[in-house]
Amino acid sequence: MAATNNFKKMAQEDQELIPHAPEKVEHQVMGVVKTGQFAGNVIELYFSKMIELIMMLFGATPSKKDQKDSESNGEVR
Repeated sequence: MAATNNFKKMAQEDQELIPHAPEKVEHQVMGVVKTGQFAGNVIELYFSKMIELIMMLFGATPSKKDQKDSESNGEVR
């Protein structure tokens, strides 16, 4: 006895009732999503380095906490 999945059936009916978005709208939405992903990647990869660079320009010394802690404890990484 094959059980039917009512949720899949309802989703299929909804897909049939609701028309798809025009291709132009879909293309624009995907462009916005890709732009957001790119901006997120740039912020994730480079923002912290930019902040550190700006701090160094104003006289802050870069902290090498991991290296200092491992050297003082005699740990090898």
